[in-house]
Amino acid sequence: MITNVIPFGGTQKNTLPPRVLAVTSGKGGVGKTLISLNLACAMSKQKKKIMIMDADLGLGNIDVMLGLKVRKNLSHVINGEATLNDIVMRGPHQILVVPASSGLAELTTLSLQTHKEVINGFSDLIWPLDYVFIDTAAGISPMVTVYTQAAHDVIMVVTEDPSSLADAYAMMKLMHQSASTNKFYIIPSMVNTELAGKKLFEKLTKIASQFLNIELKFLGSIPFDPLIKKAAMHHQLVVDLEGPSPAKLAFMQIAEKLIHLPRLTVPHGGLEFFLERFYSAKG
Repeated sequence: MITNVIPFGGTQKNTLPPRVLAVTSGKGGVGKTLISLNLACAMSKQKKKIMIMDADLGLGNIDVMLGLKVRKNLSHVINGEATLNDIVMRGPHQILVVPASSGLAELTTLSLQTHKEVINGFSDLIWPLDYVFIDTAAGISPMVTVYTQAAHDVIMVVTEDPSSLADAYAMMKLMHQSASTNKFYIIPSMVNTELAGKKLFEKLTKIASQFLNIELKFLGSIPFDPLIKKAAMHHQLVVDLEGPSPAKLAFMQIAEKLIHLPRLTVPHGGLEFFLERFYSAKG
């Protein structure tokens, strides 16, 4: 458990803007945040500079999962009591964490303009970064879509639960129609085998191809693994477990795929636009 975390400062600049990855799901309970954290730390182990933002503003739990002691969070930024730089914390493997608040219902009904102002605040970040993970809230809401639209890439986490597939499809449809998002990366979670994960991906692809002009990419599956629960109980990451673990291997393999995605050179708006503008001005 991390007990002495302090705000993490720095003044170095990067020459390229970071790639922004939004991790989302059509419904809760699919392991979205666990996947975000383990991928972020797996990529940090590969010498990448990583930030993760908890974008579930009213029910944030990244700090709890990491055992962080948070003094200020996004609610303080929204209230004008702090800047994003003030609340950034250092997590395991030197990842930077932007914590959200928990138990503040009013933050779940913020205006789109307020969310856009939070996104705009990223133009003032002072750290060199390679990747920014946005761990969104679950489900379909303006709070979710504004952050997914601000990303370079959207990673959709699904399970074999029929409602998970239905909600994932509904979310992709909304994003495609409202923001012209036409590519999604898919991670099947809590599957028995890699083959089961691929079949789940194929099922979702078949549904989407019948009604939507979008492209789905399979990143890999996260299998059932009893060590996941054990790690969570001790505020540990799966990628830090010793010994063999199917889930640990899956996280490391997916992280490797993300690192080798083709680099995007032209921003399309949203968060990466602000980061692109920031790095262009200060690089």
